[in-house]
Amino acid sequence: MSEYLDKKKFLQKVFNYIEDDNLTYKGLKPCIIDFYADWCEPCLAMEPLLEEISLLHGEYLDVYRVDTQREAGLSKFFGIHNIPTLFFVPMTGQPTIVTGFLSRQDLISNINNFLRIPIREMSARA
Repeated sequence: MSEYLDKKKFLQKVFNYIEDDNLTYKGLKPCIIDFYADWCEPCLAMEPLLEEISLLHGEYLDVYRVDTQREAGLSKFFGIHNIPTLFFVPMTGQPTIVTGFLSRQDLISNINNFLRIPIREMSARA
């Protein structure tokens, strides 16, 4: 299951942007961070795809969710203006940021390309 991050958890698990100007990733495996809002239809459509990725491939990557309304400070710091916005965070290097709804195939492609995790397919449930 994906995990909701508030500011405190974000600082502990992803980037401590208050103390680290380099934004050194703190995770133990690559992650996807979904910046979303409950009222956003494309965000709601992405949720089951991300949940499925988390359930099927959680041993290879973490999936985090940040509510842009509840966590306005995080959204502002990272310049989130459009939702959904997904951060694909590899173990080393800079995150890749993708905005807008991603189809199942586009999501898999981004995971393969940006996180270098060879996910080939997902079930057709979501």
